[in-house]
Amino acid sequence: KYRLLDPDAKTRYMGERGAETWIFHEEGINIGKKKGGILIVEGEFDCMSAWQAGIQNTVSPASGKDSYGVWIEHLDNIPKIYIAYDNDKGGKETSSK
Repeated sequence: KYRLLDPDAKTRYMGERGAETWIFHEEGINIGKKKGGILIVEGEFDCMSAWQAGIQNTVSPASGKDSYGVWIEHLDNIPKIYIAYDNDKGGKETSSK
């Protein structure tokens, strides 16, 4: 995944075409299983901020709110799942599904 620096670009992020959708901070799933809960945030920077604040059982979808893939099955045995997406239309819609 790449972040574009051009302020006039239509998108801020790009990824490799055909790459598998995964998550940022995969180890957060294992930590979440041990702690009995996990936090899902919308972006990688959100995940890093949570981790620095001591919430290491956190993950972020690789491409934001629209990137759920096979990794979601790894959450089946975690009793508590907290979702903290951005307070915008896309974040609200996705977190309520």
